[in-house]
This record gives sequence, C-alpha cells and structure tokens, in this order.
Amino acid sequence: MQESERAWLGTPQEEYRSDDDVSELLGLVTSVHGSLYVVEVGGESTECHIRESLKDQETGFVNPVAVGDRVVIAEDGAGGFAIEELLERDSILTRPTSFKGYLRQIVAANVGQLLIVASWREPAFWPELVDRYLVTADVHELDPVICVTKGDLIEDAEEFETSLAPYHDLDYPIVVTSTTMGDGMDELRGHLAGKSTVLSGLSGTGKSSLLNSLKPGLGLKVGEISTWRGRDQGRHTTTRATLLRIDEETTVVDTPGIREWGLSGLTRPELWHFFPEIERVAGGGKFTDCRHFAEPECAVVAATEAGEIDGERYYSYTVIYESLPESITTW
Repeated sequence: MQESERAWLGTPQEEYRSDDDVSELLGLVTSVHGSLYVVEVGGESTECHIRESLKDQETGFVNPVAVGDRVVIAEDGAGGFAIEELLERDSILTRPTSFKGYLRQIVAANVGQLLIVASWREPAFWPELVDRYLVTADVHELDPVICVTKGDLIEDAEEFETSLAPYHDLDYPIVVTSTTMGDGMDELRGHLAGKSTVLSGLSGTGKSSLLNSLKPGLGLKVGEISTWRGRDQGRHTTTRATLLRIDEETTVVDTPGIREWGLSGLTRPELWHFFPEIERVAGGGKFTDCRHFAEPECAVVAATEAGEIDGERYYSYTVIYESLPESITTW
C-alpha cells in the first residue's frame, strides 16, 4: 500500500517543454474550491477547471488535482483556462474518505514537512491526535515538527514537561509558541524557512493565528472555541486547503481544522513499525504475529508495564490499532 501511495500520477517534469507550445503555461495549484482550481502562474492567480481526461483517470484518489500540484494550463477555447496536465509529484499527504473507504483524499502535494499544530489548552492537548499525525508523517515520508500553541496558558510547568517528554525522548522537533506573547515565533520561522510545509491540527489550535504572526497582513480569520463530543475546539475558519507564500522560498499549506484524523495506506499488522519505541522492543516477544496487546510474554506489554514505553503512547497505539483495517481493499 505504501508503494501505491508513492506511485505519483503525472508527467515527469523534465519531459515538459514550455517552448513546444507557447499557449501552455506551467503553474502551481494554490487553492481548490469545488470544480474551480486557483493556479499561480508567474506570480499571478488564474481560475481554472480541469479537463475531463484528468477526471476520468483511475488513481485511487477522489481528487485528481490537489493544492501544491504543479500543472500545465492552457486556454480552454471559451475565454478561460483549463488544467491540461499534471506534473510528477515529489510527495503527497493523504487521508481516507468517509464515503469510499478504498479511495483516499490528497490533502496536499509536493510538501516535505508536516507541522502538527496542537494547543496546550483551549482545546486541551490531545496526545492521540499528535500520535496519529506522527504515524501519518512517517507513512508519507514527511518530516514532522510538533508546534504547541498557546504556551501562555501553561500553568503547571511540570505537567507540561511530563506530557511532552515522550516526544523529546524520541527526538521529535518541538516548538512551543504563543502568538499573544510572541514566544517561539523565531524558532518556528527557522523550521519553516526554505521548505514546503503543510499545517494540520484540531480546530481551534491556532493555525490561522500562527500564520498571521508569521506573515503580518494575511488577515486570516480566527475562530471562537466550541464543543464537540465533550472536547473544546474552535470553529472552522479555514474552509479549504490554501497554499500561502511566507517568502520566495518558503510556502505553507493551511488546511481546515479537523475533528478527527484517519490514517490511509496502513493496516493493523504494520502499525507497530511506526511507533519507534515499540519497534525497538517488539523483536523480543514470543510470537511473530503478536498484536502487542495481551499476548503471552509480549515484550511490548512488559516494557510498557516497566515504564520503558510511555503509557499514553502505548494507549495511542491500541486506539489507532482498533481503528485500522486488517487488510486494504484495492480499487
């Protein structure tokens, strides 16, 4: 399945020659809204639709073209522009679709980094969601960075350090920010500089506030906190994925806030490989097909009981495991 995720649809860019047809232009998809695609060409934005030939291809994705895609556009003969060709992708970030389990949605294309935005309070820090994103980054071969927002709401420093300790121990990059105080913003800029990054996180964690601080003048809306399933979170102020330029060499894809995050391209038997601390000790178990739940002489369970594997991380593993399929139906 992972090989399928990496089977990029599109023409290799070196095969595209703009001189062959001066009516064709090379562009970058910066936003998608329904059947309209906003494409940046030479610093200018143009609304396009896509040719039926691209829609008709069976790719395993519900959206043939996504934000971050490099495309070839041309005049459509009716006074507008159409996307004629999709160029080869370097990477994609996907998630499952709710209505067709065997298909996936491309959240962003041609990004190298996933910024996991998680607030400390309002809404409260949610380790399981952070762990889902870390697994997602690993599956898609993206570099993860954990950004904890609303650092000004940290009241118990010991509780905060204890919650973040498992991620520090695994050497995940962590940035603690506060847009109201300006804390951590220079460090965050350093992580983003010169890279293409996709931002994702629970609604209300402050993605729009971060971006407004990173680039004053964006004017992105900031939502209020609401409650869903007993968990405080913000309202959706970002309604669709949008590629934003922080500077000439730095781009970020801002995505709508989510309520939950499903994993695509992964099955139950594979999951333990994406928890580094579990993978390190899993080989010491008695059975090669161990689920690492309650099997006899399970090295992972023993390590968790001994405190060698963090209890919250192990809990995330069990919850994510139950949410995954045993195998994947191919399209």
